[in-house]
Amino acid sequence: MCFTENYYFKTIKYNFINKSVYKDLKTLPKIKKIALNFSLKTVDTKKLFSGLLFFEVTVNQKGVFTAAKNSVISVKIRKGNPVGCRVTLKKQNLLKTFYTIIFNILLKQKSVNSKVNINKKVKKNFFSFTVFNPIKILRLEKHYYYFNNLSALNITILTNTKSCTETKFFLQSFKFL
Repeated sequence: MCFTENYYFKTIKYNFINKSVYKDLKTLPKIKKIALNFSLKTVDTKKLFSGLLFFEVTVNQKGVFTAAKNSVISVKIRKGNPVGCRVTLKKQNLLKTFYTIIFNILLKQKSVNSKVNINKKVKKNFFSFTVFNPIKILRLEKHYYYFNNLSALNITILTNTKSCTETKFFLQSFKFL
């Protein structure tokens, strides 16, 4: 059992039962999935393949290309061209990646000179933020040659909460906000 799973079962469930209206353990909020995404404004194969390699090295899961839905003449993108890559984490890799997101990205952002932009858009059941320099935070400087073309990493955490206040409480219990 990893640290985040143990912390969730011991601390966060206890907080939700004591400070909210939940009485049944099965209805408590959980993290359903985490979506990681690199999006580009132009078609650049080096950045796309370095993004796919980044996912395989850090998350141990293969990424998928995302295609353009519409043509954009000013940027020279045709409909159907690859403009990004993404990976959706469920079940097995979810808690391990969540642990690395909490400790490597959010808690160590002050010690490392990197920009982490946390969007204050906490919606009903998800929370998203952007990491502008994922190489320094995840300690991939040794492999700089492979990852120097990375763009900003968008991370979206989807939960099964019922309101925005529950989502904020859930994120505060994990020390996100």
